Amino acid sequence: GPYKSMLSRDSLKQHQVGVYGSVVVNTQKGFNVELGARFNKHSAYGSNIVFNINPSFLLHEKWKFFANISSAYKTPTLYQLYSEFGNKNLKPESALTIEGGVQYFSKNNKYNGRAVIYNRSAKDAIAFFFDPVTYVSFYINQDKQNDHGFELESNFNIGKTTSLKFNYAYV
Repeated sequence: GPYKSMLSRDSLKQHQVGVYGSVVVNTQKGFNVELGARFNKHSAYGSNIVFNINPSFLLHEKWKFFANISSAYKTPTLYQLYSEFGNKNLKPESALTIEGGVQYFSKNNKYNGRAVIYNRSAKDAIAFFFDPVTYVSFYINQDKQNDHGFELESNFNIGKTTSLKFNYAYV
């Protein structure tokens, strides 16, 4: 468009390097676990580590009990940092999610259903601030956000090419 940046062409460069590792263990007794971690080094935000732990247990090849604990982070976009509404002091959003549930599998995979409960705690959420008196507008980090709820899912296979799915989520 007709807009010009006040910044030089090379001022918006950022660099990121990441390394991810995962270990999966499946036992014949039905216990399974996945452990994973990721290390990121970012030129503007420094180093961050995220992880996931996913144990599960399969009982009689019909019932699966599972849990998940994982962390995450999200860096601000270039627009949130450097636009006319940008804020170069934004911190990355970070979150921790804990969930657990049960899943049922019928014979011949005609039906499966799943119920999951979860809790997610986030901090430094990025939001757009607008002052209605002065019209000043820019991106800020909010305090925190906590989400929790449950999900129900079911799948009925009707014939070879048709299935009927039901989903419900409460947040």
